[in-house]
Amino acid sequence: MSTKTTFKRVALVAVAALGLGVLSVAPSNAASKTIDQTTFTFAYADGGTTATAAITTSESATATVKAGYISDEAGETLTITANILDAPTGGLGDTVKIEATESATSTGVIVGTTTTNPDQEVGATGLTLGSTTTQTINAKYAVSLVKPTVAGTYTIRVSAVPTGGSWSTTYTPLTFTVTVTAPSTTALANSVSYLRADTTAYTAGGTAATDSAVVTAKVSATSTTDTTPEATIWVFQKNATSTANESMTVSIDGPAFANTAASTRPTAGQAVTVKYDSSAADGSPIYIWSAGTAGKATITVKTISGLLLGTKTVNFYGAVTKLTAASDPTPKTIVRSGGKTLSGAWDINATDAAGQPVKNLTLSCVSSNTTVIASCAFTDNKDGSYTMDLTSATGSTSGQTADITVRVVDPAVTTSTAYISATAVKVTTGSSVNKVTIATDKSSYSPGEQMIVTVTATDSSGNPVYDSAALAALSSNKTVSGLANVATSFVAGKADSIDRKSDGTVKTTYRVFAPATAGSFDIYLDYTDAALATQRASVTATVADAALDAAADAANEATDAANAATDAALAAADAADAATAAAQDASDAVAALSASVSKMISNLRAQITSLTNLVIKIQKKVKA
Repeated sequence: MSTKTTFKRVALVAVAALGLGVLSVAPSNAASKTIDQTTFTFAYADGGTTATAAITTSESATATVKAGYISDEAGETLTITANILDAPTGGLGDTVKIEATESATSTGVIVGTTTTNPDQEVGATGLTLGSTTTQTINAKYAVSLVKPTVAGTYTIRVSAVPTGGSWSTTYTPLTFTVTVTAPSTTALANSVSYLRADTTAYTAGGTAATDSAVVTAKVSATSTTDTTPEATIWVFQKNATSTANESMTVSIDGPAFANTAASTRPTAGQAVTVKYDSSAADGSPIYIWSAGTAGKATITVKTISGLLLGTKTVNFYGAVTKLTAASDPTPKTIVRSGGKTLSGAWDINATDAAGQPVKNLTLSCVSSNTTVIASCAFTDNKDGSYTMDLTSATGSTSGQTADITVRVVDPAVTTSTAYISATAVKVTTGSSVNKVTIATDKSSYSPGEQMIVTVTATDSSGNPVYDSAALAALSSNKTVSGLANVATSFVAGKADSIDRKSDGTVKTTYRVFAPATAGSFDIYLDYTDAALATQRASVTATVADAALDAAADAANEATDAANAATDAALAAADAADAATAAAQDASDAVAALSASVSKMISNLRAQITSLTNLVIKIQKKVKA
């Protein structure tokens, strides 16, 4: 058969119809009756039909069959049996069963599992239709080949055997064929793996599993002889038929070995092939062991077919050599005065000489002023970080300070008690909220524009309130989206709407948005001051009216244009006046020049006349 869809292959529910027709009805003392029957027809959900089915050994094939007859004598029955008529070697022991699915008018329906003997029909456990009165008998039942264990072709035979009354036993058993194949063992991309510290596992197929944050393991004199793995990779191979079962390759870069024996440490094994345990509900385990030296090991797990199941990292550490105050998460340094505890003040990171994180240490702290900070406590996060809680002295008051130094015994010094210390951190004390103010980053916004809202709180001494002091929810007289994004507690006396990473790095600056409608709006909160009186802090900002702003902008632009035109006209007039003055100056200059030239010409003429007279006079004397 050509399977219609994957769904049909996974959950094949084929439907067959065995029609037991109505024959001529004889009187109650009639000698015999006969069974009129048709052939099986498989009907799929999409309407297609076939006489065969195809499944894998992890599936079942089911045919739904209808049977009926008219009883005219009390005690008449019709027994429907089914068995495996033919099967591959070893398949005759597989299971065929009949189950009633509907019996509208029949009585005495019997459900059971038939024999697997291919030669036995009559007497096999099956389903019997019968009546104590004369009536029409109709029933629906299912014939199933249930998860066969051997691949090959199965022929299922269904027989109808009448008993009681006067029946003719002439009938032809019906058959249908099921082709069974071995399911695919190839793992698909939805396969997963999880790295866990030690041998801790997840149940229920790892549906809620996650990797351990950082897996670290100590390297010591016994780390190559102990019998407990440092980490475990739990693998869940998956495919559409839940039959994935590939062997896996494990390759390791770094100081680690791998195997599948939880209590046997390997002495080698950085490139190994391991079998997948498909029966393990918690996942198939791959155990990771220290190779005896410090460093980072990267483990890559793939199926034989090449599917990457995961790349995991395990840090193998040596003796601690350094303590540092972490910037992630953001340190809290204002402790509530009066004998109160600040949880999660800051983290201390411990590392070895190679920079690998070190866990399972016993840390302590020293306060420079125990009348301010009295004690501290640490939580080992099992990843090389230790979270510290600080407790103030009972008599401490707001505004006091102390330097806190975190330390651990230095394992390198064996002749005396020496310590490895982190740089001291100055802490102060603060009290509860007495005054709250709210501020926005601007006084006016466009409709829906992004905003930053900052809330500041001080105690009755005017100092910032203690870290982690609760902040009441903000409200507004208009719809201001995102007010819930303002922090719900104070750090360094402030809470704002900026989204930061745990180390203080800004992720998103704007997460609050101004109202969509124009006009002023208020953001406020109610709080209780140090005198236990209810107070309100508020800030007022404005959303501009777009239409009015547009009209004002147009008017301003028109005014600017008119002013520019006036300036241009004045400039033109000034230019005209300047031109007139220049023309007059030129005219005066021409007149003066003309008078000067005329005078010079007159003088020249006089000189010429005088010279002429002189020449005449000389000529006369020469002639004489």
